[in-house]
Amino acid sequence: MKAYKAFLGAAIGAGALSLLVGCEDSITAPNKGVADRLTIIVSPASAEIAMGDTVQFTATLEGKLLQGSQVRWMTSDPEKARVVGDGLVLGVEPGAVAIIAEHAAGTGKAQVRVRYAPDSGYGDGDDRGEKEQPGR
Repeated sequence: MKAYKAFLGAAIGAGALSLLVGCEDSITAPNKGVADRLTIIVSPASAEIAMGDTVQFTATLEGKLLQGSQVRWMTSDPEKARVVGDGLVLGVEPGAVAIIAEHAAGTGKAQVRVRYAPDSGYGDGDDRGEKEQPGR
């Protein structure tokens, strides 16, 4: 009986030890995930479009294309550029804007520069906002 109690005590002790080790890993795992977020690659890395034009961005994670609900698209300034579809960005007003792709595993960024359309009557399509004077 003593040998059985000793064996049972050792087995319970070993089980408790492995249970504690298992608990330690599960407690620290979420913190590791935050520190080890992956980088989403957004392509193209930068683009230039005229007001009213669009450009298509894509996001990849470890070589795999992210689509639909896998990625959330945003702009740093929706008054200058808006996301109108899955990675499709519309130029609204002249200026530079960050395009952000957000995924559960990480985020990625690109840049888009919106310029005046050549037929808008503003300069030569630049983004300085200087309107040409008629007759010059």
